[in-house]
Amino acid sequence: SLAVVEPLTVRPSPAVQPVQGSPAASIQLMLLDMRSDGWGSPAPIPALTALPELHEKMVAVVAPDDRMRLAGVEKGQVCYCDAALRPQEGEPVLVRRADGRAALLVYAGRDGGRLLFTAWGEDGTPRELAADEGTAQLAPVVLVRRRM
Repeated sequence: SLAVVEPLTVRPSPAVQPVQGSPAASIQLMLLDMRSDGWGSPAPIPALTALPELHEKMVAVVAPDDRMRLAGVEKGQVCYCDAALRPQEGEPVLVRRADGRAALLVYAGRDGGRLLFTAWGEDGTPRELAADEGTAQLAPVVLVRRRM
């Protein structure tokens, strides 16, 4: 038999300030304490989160294939990217080169004047890519939406 589950009520925490946006646009962050049976108990943690704010440096791109699956991005998912943010090593980014070409890659850092990235081939083999620092615009992926 199925048990009746009470709906989860989300209440903003007045003692915690939101990450972005106004408190009205913030969401209480919950942690699922997972058990061995595959179910967990939601517990609020002392933090708020917010959806990214839209502005002129935001861009959305559809992942063209599954090459970014190991970075959490699958074919057909919409990636919201924010060129106003600096990328952190290990996070997915949209890279737009001065010649007009672009790709979703994982930012791997800098080496002198070169930007380093990790990409995966169709067979899943990782490979290193690089672009000159002055010729590429980076926009870290801040949100991945499973469907349009």
